Formats: sequence, C-alpha cells, structure tokens
Amino acid sequence: MKKATVIMLAVIAFSCKKDKGSTASAGFEEGKKIETAVIGHKYRIESITSENGADVSGLFASCIMDDIYFFKDRGTIEIGQGANKCGKEGLDKKNGSWAIAYDENEVSAIQVPFFEKGADYYQTKEFLKPLFSVNLDSGTIILQFKVGTSTYSIKLVQTL
Repeated sequence: MKKATVIMLAVIAFSCKKDKGSTASAGFEEGKKIETAVIGHKYRIESITSENGADVSGLFASCIMDDIYFFKDRGTIEIGQGANKCGKEGLDKKNGSWAIAYDENEVSAIQVPFFEKGADYYQTKEFLKPLFSVNLDSGTIILQFKVGTSTYSIKLVQTL
C-alpha cells in the first residue's frame, strides 16, 4: 500500500507543472526575433570574417557572395544566384528549406542551404548553437557559428 501511495504521489507531482505564466522564454523570444527579421525579406552576404575580424570569404565558395537569399516564409527560401553561379545546375533561382530551432534558453540550431567550396550542389547544413545579432533598423543580421574549432561570422545585409 505504501509503495502504491508513493508512486501515486510521484505521478501527481510530475504531472502538475508549475505555471510559468504568459512570459516567453529568452530562447523563444530570440527565435521569433530572427524569424521576424528574415521572413519576407531578401538578404545578401556582405562579409565572412573569423573571430579576429579577418576576411575569410576565400575559405568559402565565391559564388555565394553575389547570391540573394529570399526567406519566403517559415521554412522556404529562394536563392537568386548572381552572375557567379554555384554548382553544376547553373540555375538563376534555387529553392530550398531553412529552419531555426530554439528552446527555453537559446537558439539551438539553424539549418540553411549552403554551398561548400568544390561542391556540385547546395546542401542543407545545420549549425549548432549559433549566435545571432539582429538589427532590424539597419537591416543587418550577423550569424556567428563554429566549424570545428574555428568561429566565423557572416554579415547579411537586407536588399530590395
């Protein structure tokens, strides 16, 4: 009987979560801020730098530097390729998907189409624990991410 009572109390305790109210968590707020900044807008890459501020765009496929990234809606992105086409397809426009994942505390991942140097096609890449700096007034987003032990920042600038 004691065992059944202890199990019953444990079930009640775990099923009665404390109401957190209507305040959103920091991770949720940041994720929504990023979505608001990108959805319905077009961006181009202005620069790619290392953590010490050095230009490292040469480490990445040069064709991404003149592309326009249009975040059509939540989950859909259209890449308008500039004069320097990426990959074998040589398409003017490439459709893909993007996603942002966040939990209560932070933005935990972002998935975007990415064209790696020497690749033939865009591939979806996931960057874990990215850091974002969003300035809605100036239309800039800085995405900071790690590849191995190196940290890079991509500055995206809103275009018309």
